[in-house]
Amino acid sequence: MPQFRASKSVRSSTQRRQILVARIESFGVPKLDMGRCTPCQNAGTICLMLDGYSKCSSCVKKGVSYCDGVFSAEEFDALTAQRNRLAEAARRKGEEIKEMLAEAARVHAKMLAEVSKAHEEKERLHHDADVLLDKQKKMLIREATALDEIDHLEPPPVASSTVFVGLDDAQLEQMFELEPGSMADFSGPILLDRPLAR
Repeated sequence: MPQFRASKSVRSSTQRRQILVARIESFGVPKLDMGRCTPCQNAGTICLMLDGYSKCSSCVKKGVSYCDGVFSAEEFDALTAQRNRLAEAARRKGEEIKEMLAEAARVHAKMLAEVSKAHEEKERLHHDADVLLDKQKKMLIREATALDEIDHLEPPPVASSTVFVGLDDAQLEQMFELEPGSMADFSGPILLDRPLAR
């Protein structure tokens, strides 16, 4: 009988310990690295502590008599406030990013419109230059046609036989592109019975 009661008592405390650990893990708050107890730091486990109780869930589970973890409600609240400030700052930064992206999209659209307008202006200038070039070509064709008509209506003038009087031999040689001295033995007028070169 005593052995049965002792065994029942051990099982009962184990069950109660398990229930307590489950409750602490359900309602406890995880402590920060600096606030974790030594056993949790050494084991690398999460240190959950219930406000108002001196042991974390891990120490209760292991039956550690002394848990040196410290829970500070003020510190926890301060960290919560800091976390909320960071979350709000992140939200505002997200809004800022959205505005920057929207502005970048507006600038991009404006630049595309300006590029398109410049391209249209370039094409117009090319077209105007081509029109002027075509006009110049037509002017040249009209002038050439007019000259052709004049040549057909008015034959080129033909030089008649001419007597060159008063010119010395050197002048005559130069005029008719003769060798120097070729007129030395010639005396008398020069009569041309063929047209002069134009």
